[in-house]
Amino acid sequence: MVNALPKAQKVWCAVQHFFRKSYPYGPFWYFTLPLLAVNLLWLAFDPAISLQDNWYLVVAGYFLLTIFSWLGLQALTETPIAALFHRLLCIVAAYAFASLSYLQLRTQNYLSMSLSNNWADAQLSQWDKALGFDWWAYVNWLLAHPNILTAIDICYSAVDWPIGVIAVLLILLGKTNQLREFFGITFATAFICIWIATVFPAQGATATYNFSELGTYFKKPPATYHIERILALQNGTGFSLDPSKLQGLAAFPSFHTALGILLVYAARSNVYLLLAAILYSSAMIAATPLFGGHYFVDIIAGAALTFATIAIWRFVIEPKLSPLPDQPNLWTLLVNLIKAIR
Repeated sequence: MVNALPKAQKVWCAVQHFFRKSYPYGPFWYFTLPLLAVNLLWLAFDPAISLQDNWYLVVAGYFLLTIFSWLGLQALTETPIAALFHRLLCIVAAYAFASLSYLQLRTQNYLSMSLSNNWADAQLSQWDKALGFDWWAYVNWLLAHPNILTAIDICYSAVDWPIGVIAVLLILLGKTNQLREFFGITFATAFICIWIATVFPAQGATATYNFSELGTYFKKPPATYHIERILALQNGTGFSLDPSKLQGLAAFPSFHTALGILLVYAARSNVYLLLAAILYSSAMIAATPLFGGHYFVDIIAGAALTFATIAIWRFVIEPKLSPLPDQPNLWTLLVNLIKAIR
């Protein structure tokens, strides 16, 4: 037993070293790993909710990608070609970490909804009316402009892609501090959204206003898939979590709105990227009430939460963090490689 203690300490030191040196920012693992542990413990004591086998396979795959990228980053030498491979491995590491964290957040979104009780639609609808929002005017205007309707539908459905593009561009541009900020604010906002939404579970505006006719564009009212899932979680009738089908259940605040604002914020250092982010996010947020079934107050709450989280990060958290060294951008890496070949 005495000999086992030094070995255990060495293993623990090795684990700590792994997470400290992992990309994009080691301390993020102190958020993701406890989240994973809480989810597994919750599932162990809640027989009404189960995990499909592929959930474990997906988690294991992300961990393997993390280990692979970490080993590669440690092994690369300081040569121009190695610098390019280093940047590619950074993308792999960021993808693995972000995907694992995203899966744990989505899993906890479903677990937390089992604690929710009465629908909050009456309250949310009342707040909309108090603010003077005319839901039908908004919907009828979109139905009268089918080209705009199609465009914002595409933007709303494709939200995962712009997030990935922004993250990859920040890595290629060597903006390590902005990447840390983007991940940190996004995960914090998502976590808060999940638990506020647990207090305000909602069927959504498209269900509340009983749309019997939305034109030929819709075969059925959009954004109603979650109602059956929340009811199953609330009633404890049994629910199996499939990682490929964990669409969000949060209504208030709107996380799509949060993501739109965060995309613009993350793109602020490049004028062309900023303009593209503004155009995309504006269209995506405009689609949120109809295609996400959100009340307008959901959007206001999502925006307010995001701005508050950004402010807390900028003025409370960031001053306490050590700046990360920015890396050369992709163009510099390519120029150095060409010079080395010559």
